[in-house]
Amino acid sequence: MADRRGISGKALGRMDNPQGTPLFVFHKAISSEAVDVTLNIATDVEFSFRVIDVWAVANVDMTSSETLVVTSTSGAITDAFAIGGSSADTDIFRAGEIDDATMLVSKGEDLTVAVDYDTVTVEADLYVLCIRV
Repeated sequence: MADRRGISGKALGRMDNPQGTPLFVFHKAISSEAVDVTLNIATDVEFSFRVIDVWAVANVDMTSSETLVVTSTSGAITDAFAIGGSSADTDIFRAGEIDDATMLVSKGEDLTVAVDYDTVTVEADLYVLCIRV
């Protein structure tokens, strides 16, 4: 297929696809020391999609908690969820809530993560599971 965008969810629906619409994952490495920051996950997205799950995997042992919030141009998508807090480098942290009013990221919007650092170095991989609409 010459078109790099692939088959849209609407086209798959018309094809009576028994597997449904394909999912995709954004990945963002998070690493910084004691500075609150907003990091871009995707900017000026080329198509609309819904965020359906968000999680982070620690890469180092952390002794205190840091807070993440995934946002779009329309507002906060997840609640503020903590990563760290006496955790091992194998721990997984998941957003507890996804706001159905802001989970849709429209074409042209940005997807970001706000990181509220406390006192420790955070090293984690953030994953955002999405479905094209």
